[in-house]
Amino acid sequence: MPLSKIGSDSLNSGAVTSTAMAAGSVASTALASGVPTRAKMSSGSVLQVTAVQSTTQVVISTESPQSIGLSASMTVLANSKVCMISVVPWYSPGGGTWSNAGTSSLWVDGVQVAFNEHNGTTTNEAAAWNSALNFLTVSLTAGAHTFEVKHALTIGGPHYCMRDSRVGTLTLMEIAA
Repeated sequence: MPLSKIGSDSLNSGAVTSTAMAAGSVASTALASGVPTRAKMSSGSVLQVTAVQSTTQVVISTESPQSIGLSASMTVLANSKVCMISVVPWYSPGGGTWSNAGTSSLWVDGVQVAFNEHNGTTTNEAAAWNSALNFLTVSLTAGAHTFEVKHALTIGGPHYCMRDSRVGTLTLMEIAA
């Protein structure tokens, strides 16, 4: 079993002195190699995580992708990738024989990079879904990038994203090159 604590009764009296703890008594190389900086993390390490969520209902009534309030910026190191994970809860009241298809999509700096289309139902019934989207970006340039989730009708509508205070999420993880 690993040692996680040292009780005061485990040290000899006087074992830890101010001289032993003084600056310079520990080799600087021991401190420098202790905890790596973000820029020195090994490839594949998660460097930072940003998450946003929303319970604010957004009504979508167009076939062009619309913002649904799930957006975040992240400043990344050169060549890092970002793992995007999102869940979009949405509802359609139906209306028509092919009535409630929709598309949720992921965007990086205004460019669509992934989407998930639900083909709806072939009946006139109301329906609700949770669209899950996951995507790993290509290597990015150093600096700030904007990540966003959008939703659009494919047919039918309207769609209600985050209806009844359901939680929509976007999680971003910067991955070291």
